[in-house]
Amino acid sequence: MVIEGGFAADPADRSGLCGLAMEALAQGRLDAGRGRADRFVESLGATLRARATVDAAVIEMSAFAPGLDASIKAFADAVLYPRLEAEDLEAVRANRRAALAREKTSPFALALRLVPGLVYPKGDPYAKPFTGSGTESGLEKISLDDVREFYRASLVPGRVTMVAAGPDSDSLSASIEKAFGAWRAERVDSRREAEVAVRAESDSVEAALADFPGAAQSAVFAAFATVSRASASAEALIAADAILARMFTSRLNMNLREAKGWTYGVRSFLGDARRCGLWIVYAFVGREMTGPAMREIERELDAFSDRRPPSREELSRAASYLSSTVPMAWETTAQAASLVADAVTCGLAEDYYCGFVERIGQLGVKDVTKVMYDISRVKPISWFVACDAASVSAHLESFGFAVRALEAD
Repeated sequence: MVIEGGFAADPADRSGLCGLAMEALAQGRLDAGRGRADRFVESLGATLRARATVDAAVIEMSAFAPGLDASIKAFADAVLYPRLEAEDLEAVRANRRAALAREKTSPFALALRLVPGLVYPKGDPYAKPFTGSGTESGLEKISLDDVREFYRASLVPGRVTMVAAGPDSDSLSASIEKAFGAWRAERVDSRREAEVAVRAESDSVEAALADFPGAAQSAVFAAFATVSRASASAEALIAADAILARMFTSRLNMNLREAKGWTYGVRSFLGDARRCGLWIVYAFVGREMTGPAMREIERELDAFSDRRPPSREELSRAASYLSSTVPMAWETTAQAASLVADAVTCGLAEDYYCGFVERIGQLGVKDVTKVMYDISRVKPISWFVACDAASVSAHLESFGFAVRALEAD
């Protein structure tokens, strides 16, 4: 079940509401005295999960064919009657606190928390932690009434899309109709979506630092706001990401790892979103290589859309790599349902994946260089560095970066 309005729509002072409500629902109480949802579903041999993404909340269930009606009825009960008591809320809040604390110990998770606030303007709905866990202050302010209101406003037919995958579509449809048939549509006056802010242009070259005292390495993250996942240029960005950072033979990996020996590997994160995605290129390097690595990443990214556009060989290699990932992504019914749910979330066409491999293979040099140029000209790289700040701050200033410290929350 895909529910429109993810953690981007959380109230500013209650960041983390969507994620907490989803976890509470997966662990919440069913009606008719059946007990906790997770235990009842497990007794049927099924699993019930829920997650929050930037643009949607997703409730997932995997079940066996025997007992399918009962499993889907349990799923419907959790959605239609999400009874949550005060003690349940506090238990879920404690879990969320622990998860948030763990995120602050990991450079990559911390980057997902803090980088959106550097990439998007203040007040933008997307300028929230991309982990979906929100902030400590927001978590503490969420009340039982807030969660109940979230369910009341979000769990309505006009805001949800059901996705199902399995060996017998007729049986699935019949079970879903039986369980949800009495759920009457309500008029939806507005999307559960925050006001959209416009990205601001800037020429500053700033490095935001999170302090990991005594760390021998620096985790360097270069970030951009990108394009809508449903835009015509989204696939060109996917190919550019593969050429620059995702593949082992990517330009940045061949440069920083193979040629210079500064890192064990360059990686990337491409966060899809309905309005404007998030792209992060990152590497772990020795403290003394922090500044040089950042300048080298900057140089490679600049050259891609200007002095050194991708060759046909690089495009072909990227197309082959991306095509090879498709079969693995569709191996199970759960994966198939999840991919279709992601397509619904991002507003992709129903048959989007049918022609993905062909479209990737038809991309040209101008396609991938243009998307990189369009992304980088709106705003320069947003730099985030998780490091031993005492050792690295002056070092980065000597490379021309304006350094500022960030708190973990």
